[in-house]
Amino acid sequence: MTYFRRVRLSLQILFLASVGIAGVAHSQVELPAGPGRQVLEQMCTGCHGLNVITGQRMNAHQWSSEVRDMISRGAVGSDQDVKDLVAYLAAHFGPIQGAEANRIATTEASHGSNPTPSGPAAEENAWPDTSSGVTPQRLLHADAEPQNWLTFAGTYSSQHYSLLRQITPENAHDLELKWVFQARLLDPYETTPLVLDGVLYTMQGDDVVALDATTGRLFWIYRYTPEADARLCCGCISRGLAILGNTLYMAAVDAHLIAIDAKTGTPLWNRKVADTVAGYTMTIAPLVVHDKVVVGVAGGEYGIRGFIAAYDARYGKLAWRFYTTAGPGDPGRDSWGGDSWMQGAGSVWLTGSYDPESNLLFWGIGNAGPDYNGDVRPGDNLYTCSMVALDADTGKLEWHYQANPHNEFDWDAVQTPVLAVVNWKNQPRKVILWADRNGFYYVLDRNTGKFLLGKAFVKQNWNDGFDANGRPIMSPTAKSSTTGTLIYPDNQGGTNWFSPSFDPETGLFYVNARENYSSVFFKDDQKYEQGSRYDGRGSHPFPRVPVVVGEDEEEYTAVRALDPDTGALRWQFKLNTGNSLHTFEGWQTAFGAAGILTTAGNVLFTGGREGYFVALNARDGSLLWKTDLGGPMIMDPITYAVNGKQYVAINAGNCLFVFGLR
Repeated sequence: MTYFRRVRLSLQILFLASVGIAGVAHSQVELPAGPGRQVLEQMCTGCHGLNVITGQRMNAHQWSSEVRDMISRGAVGSDQDVKDLVAYLAAHFGPIQGAEANRIATTEASHGSNPTPSGPAAEENAWPDTSSGVTPQRLLHADAEPQNWLTFAGTYSSQHYSLLRQITPENAHDLELKWVFQARLLDPYETTPLVLDGVLYTMQGDDVVALDATTGRLFWIYRYTPEADARLCCGCISRGLAILGNTLYMAAVDAHLIAIDAKTGTPLWNRKVADTVAGYTMTIAPLVVHDKVVVGVAGGEYGIRGFIAAYDARYGKLAWRFYTTAGPGDPGRDSWGGDSWMQGAGSVWLTGSYDPESNLLFWGIGNAGPDYNGDVRPGDNLYTCSMVALDADTGKLEWHYQANPHNEFDWDAVQTPVLAVVNWKNQPRKVILWADRNGFYYVLDRNTGKFLLGKAFVKQNWNDGFDANGRPIMSPTAKSSTTGTLIYPDNQGGTNWFSPSFDPETGLFYVNARENYSSVFFKDDQKYEQGSRYDGRGSHPFPRVPVVVGEDEEEYTAVRALDPDTGALRWQFKLNTGNSLHTFEGWQTAFGAAGILTTAGNVLFTGGREGYFVALNARDGSLLWKTDLGGPMIMDPITYAVNGKQYVAINAGNCLFVFGLR
């Protein structure tokens, strides 16, 4: 059994030639000359995207921490190689000094040659109008206009289901490519587009792009340059946008929330949400509820204290903030030993759901930090690895369910909470359906958070059952160790960031499941230092080997259709066939899959790392159509309609592909 993946050699490095800053730009030029250049080309990891290495500005100590993390993941180099590499990175990608630092710090964004408005006077006339365009009422009833795709998951319930029915099992074989948009980025393309009245909004890194949804014709691009000291765990990526009125909202990787005119691409205001130097970033698609824009922060690998925050949609003023690690005065403070809550992580990097009837937001919270060594954070570590319900007006916690108390396996519980009404014990019940990274499918009461069901949907060896309150009973051996502990599923989980779907017509819950994957978990002592990696991960002695799709028939990714009431498997369709796309190798592409879209036409759309985009019969999983897009799909497909014609869009590799019927 293969437990680890080899770090791919990378010869493509991003570098901003004009000022010597790499990563935040997309230009490809030569690296600076120096004794460490060859070492960088040999050891550079593809695990978290090219920008992780050259897209940051850090001092020598912080670069040493970054290289140490690379070594823990399998990068190979001698002691002298490591010294040369750290010296090279510190010399060419160290903190920016003097006038150049000041210039970059004050450059927040660009839109063509137009400067970004800054300061109260400049923004006074730039406040967006939220009374027209996409009103709060339209968002509440987004399912009534299936020709559009108005939120990250289509609607507030996050079912990733569309009422469009033009494409059916009978005609799906007539799908053909209509147009392609090639994004200007080399990092994984994880953006889910929005569509409004024939205009498609997507992103390339932190650039926002408006396209004609029928032809792909470009309307405008809003170009944004993140702060140079942004810490990038996983590359310069964004999962999408939100819209209210005629304004788009973007959560940038340097932890800024930006409002953009949807008609022209002109920036309206820019608010700093958190400090990049401390490791905060944002990759989330914001969620608009009423007059607020809700976002969450990432950066758990750097010892942040996670939070969810809501901002006034018109003025960009902070409305409320909920910290995901319970501190002084918070319920759950006693679940953290000492002051470990201060660097307790709890990242929030995927978008949650909203129930208008209860006015509750439901959000999955990431793992505790440091990820792999819980010795420094005794206790359950609330509210990490939890589903939380928050009052949308105040951010007050109404209830929580913790899937993994004191987690040491890097299992972020940020996976999408799907809101549905099911026939629970012969009675209609409002529930949350939740496929967690830890390999378990959960059913929770939506109003109270009561645990109703927990059932493994992939192989696992960490859980021996649940107590009466739904608390997991840990296997005695399920603990990270200095000698290594074999755990199923692996640290990428039984599923991950790719969205599941619930189809009210078939009554099935669909998830892309990763079967028979495992990791050997090592822990190590590590001191916290602001801006440096802080994950407590020990080095492993196993060499990495190439990832070859289909090489190990026991390890595979598959669409699994589950009975929502019992978690029982109804059918599955394996995705691991076709190309072994080594040119895209990295942890997102090697271990990922597309999200799942279902439609009222009884067609399910998804794809995988091997390059095939498929249409399945949502009732029985039979293959209706497939096409090879030549790149891995690692985010969610959507569907929309213009002039009565249905389209389906999916990202693959670094391109957006749009299909329709002949």
